[in-house]
Amino acid sequence: MRKTNKRPLQKKNGSLIAILLISLFIISGFIVNKAVEGKQIPLVTTKDTKGSYLVANEGLDYARLEIKQQMVKIYQDVQKRYERLSPSEKAAFDVKEISLYKIQTLLNRKSGIPKTWDTHQKVDDIQPTSTTLIIKDSKPNQYTIQSTGRIGGEQTKLKQSLQLDLEIDTTMRQGRYEPPYAIHASKEIVVQNASKVWGLMASKNPRNIQIDGSSCQYEMTRTNYLNECFNDGNTEASDLKIWNEQNFNNFLPSFPTNELKTIDEQPYNEEEKYVTEIIPNPDPEKKDKKIKYYYLQNGVLTVTDKTQEDFSIETPYQFTSSEERLQELTLDGVDTYIDIGDGVQTLRLDTLNLTGGAKLHILGSGTLKLFIQEMGESEGKIIAEEAKVATYFDGDAALEFSKNFRSSGFIYTKKADVTLRANTYKGNILSGGKRVVMNGGKTNIGKLLLAPKANIELKDKTNFKGSILGQAIVVTDSNVQHKPLKDNVNIPIQYAVYDKPKHFALYGQIKQFE
Repeated sequence: MRKTNKRPLQKKNGSLIAILLISLFIISGFIVNKAVEGKQIPLVTTKDTKGSYLVANEGLDYARLEIKQQMVKIYQDVQKRYERLSPSEKAAFDVKEISLYKIQTLLNRKSGIPKTWDTHQKVDDIQPTSTTLIIKDSKPNQYTIQSTGRIGGEQTKLKQSLQLDLEIDTTMRQGRYEPPYAIHASKEIVVQNASKVWGLMASKNPRNIQIDGSSCQYEMTRTNYLNECFNDGNTEASDLKIWNEQNFNNFLPSFPTNELKTIDEQPYNEEEKYVTEIIPNPDPEKKDKKIKYYYLQNGVLTVTDKTQEDFSIETPYQFTSSEERLQELTLDGVDTYIDIGDGVQTLRLDTLNLTGGAKLHILGSGTLKLFIQEMGESEGKIIAEEAKVATYFDGDAALEFSKNFRSSGFIYTKKADVTLRANTYKGNILSGGKRVVMNGGKTNIGKLLLAPKANIELKDKTNFKGSILGQAIVVTDSNVQHKPLKDNVNIPIQYAVYDKPKHFALYGQIKQFE
C-alpha cells in the first residue's frame, strides 16, 4: 500500500512544479515588461528550486507591480497639477521632488504591514499564497520587499532591495515672474487682529501660516473673490495655504552700484546760480539796491520763495548735465518745477529735504534716476505726470518717511530698513534691508513689495493690493488683496518641461533568507 501510494504523490508533485514553472514564465514575462524599473538583476535559482520558491518569487512580482502602479498614479497626479500652474508657479514646483516625497510617504505608510496574495493559480485544488512585506531601511530612499511563498506545507522566504530613483529628463524654458500669491514668505506668516487676506498665501511649510480666530482668508474664483471667511484652524490641509520652497533671494534686481560708483567719482556741481532782487532806492540819484539769493552754490541746491521764480511752471529749471551730483537738495514749502526732457536725467544727492509741504514737479517724458544717500525731512511730494521716476537709496541709515510724503515711481533701498505707508510710493517697493514696516495707507493699483531678507510688518489699518514677498510677514489689523501688478519687475525665471519617467526605482538581486 505504501508503494502504490507513493507513486501518485510523486506524480502530483511533479505536475505541480511543472504547472508552476509554466505559470511563472507567463506571469514573469508580463511583470518584467510592466513592473520592473531601471536595472533588474537576474533571478537567483538554486539546485533545490521548489514550488514555494516560485510562489514567493511571484509574490515579489505582484508587490513590484502594485508599487509601480501606485508610483505612476502619484506622478501623473503631480504632473496634472503642474500643468495647471502659471510659469511663475512652475518655477517653484519641483515635480520630481514632490513625486518622490509622496512616493516615500506611501511606502512608509505601507511599511511593516503584510499583504497576502491568493491570486496564484491553483494546482490540484491547492491554493498557493504569498505574503509580502515592505520594510523601510535606515538609508534614505532604501526599502526591502520580503515575500513568503506557501504551497501545502512547504514555505520559502525571498527578499529584494528597492531603491527609489526617479529619473526624468527635463527641458528648461524661460519666463518672467508674475507673483501668484497675496503673501509669500520663506518663513512665517501671521495674520491677526481682524485682518483679511484675499488670495493665496505660500510658505516653505503651510504650518508656518497662522491665522487667528478674528481674521479671515478669502478664496478667489476666476473673476471674483468669494465672500466667505475661510479659516482652517491653522492646519496644513488648507487649499489656500500653499507649500512653496522657492528661494526668491535672487529676485531683487541688481542694484545699479556701478552706475552709482561712476557718478560718485565726479565732483559736486560747482556752478553758482542765483536770483536777483532789485530794491528801488528812494533817492532817484542813487542806484537801486540789488540782492542776490543763491539757490545753487557749493554743490547745494535750495529752492525757497525767494528763488522760486527760476523753478516755475512757465520757466522750469533744467540741469546743465544729464548727470548731476549735489551735496543737498532742499525745497522749502514751494512748488518746484524741473524739466528733464525726453532723456534720462541722473541726480545724485547726499541728502534730500522736503519741508513745509514742498512739491517737486518733474516735467518731460524722460526718466529721472534719483540716487539718495540720506533722507532728511520728508514733508512734501515728488510728482511726475508723464516722466518716470526711479528712486534708489544706498545709505545704511534707517528710513522713516512722513505720513504726508508721496512720490511717483518706485523705491529701492539697498540696505536700509524702511518705514512707510502703502501709498508713500506710487510704484513698487524693493528692499534689500532686514525690516520693512508699513504703517497705514491704501493702494488702488497692484504693486509689489519685495524684500527677501526682511521681516515685514503691516499695521495701522494698511490696505495693500498686489503681492508681498519677504522672509517673515505679520499682518495686524490690516488687509492684503492679491492683484496683478501695474508695473512688473523684470524677474527672469526658468521652469521645467518634464518628459516621461525613465524609471521610478532600482531593484536589487533576489535572495533567499530564513
